[in-house]
Amino acid sequence: MAGEGAVRRAAGGDAAELTRLRIVMFEGMGQDVSGLDEGWRLEWMREAGVGTVDLHANPDGEPLYRSLGFTEPGQPALTLRL
Repeated sequence: MAGEGAVRRAAGGDAAELTRLRIVMFEGMGQDVSGLDEGWRLEWMREAGVGTVDLHANPDGEPLYRSLGFTEPGQPALTLRL
């Protein structure tokens, strides 16, 4: 179903709008949003010298994160749940 109001999956190009909508949501909840997103922007992380970002994505989110440049780690990731 195309047109206004149609539902579709988010893609990499939607990241900026999704971030904006997140801020709108927090403002609507009465939260102070000044600087809310600063620490999580990929560009900010690059400028801050962060070398690696590890992310655990579900299958629905994986295509979005891959489109943003996330790749499989070179070695297996292991987790121990206690």
